[in-house]
Amino acid sequence: MPKRPGPAPTPTKLKIARGNPGRRPLNKKEPQPRPELLRPPRGIDKVARKQWEYLAAELHRCGLLTRIDRPSFELYCSYYGMYADAQEKLRNQPLVIAVPDSTGGTRPRPNPYFDISLRAGRMMMSIAVEFGMTPASRSRIRVELEEKEESPFASFEPDTAQFDQFRKRSKKGEDA
Repeated sequence: MPKRPGPAPTPTKLKIARGNPGRRPLNKKEPQPRPELLRPPRGIDKVARKQWEYLAAELHRCGLLTRIDRPSFELYCSYYGMYADAQEKLRNQPLVIAVPDSTGGTRPRPNPYFDISLRAGRMMMSIAVEFGMTPASRSRIRVELEEKEESPFASFEPDTAQFDQFRKRSKKGEDA
């Protein structure tokens, strides 16, 4: 499929969350998948699984993770695993290594783990933007979170404002 010129279309849900800054008509027929808390897939490494568990609940709470997002989110977590692995290996190795050349000598070359780390980091960031996981992309989204139910014991809980006023009055009485 040929690539379309210009920026990728913004999903309607994100346009609404951003307040429809372009004031263009919204797509009323865009699919609206239901947010779903997804379990980590089998076969991803431990680091990727930890990242999945760390982020999935939060993305679900914001309504940004659905069943059809699974492949994209799995890619993000897998790239995170690659990035973390490459970074760990770089901690124990130099950034520049000596590589044999055709003359029998050596020449300096960037450590291959640096390139892996760089590429995985770039891929992670491009996917993270799609999920609103960067400060800039998050600043353009408004999320309506569900309000917590009021405790059935709320009427019995002390009014802290009244308590603070009582405490201030009693301290003034002590000072006088």
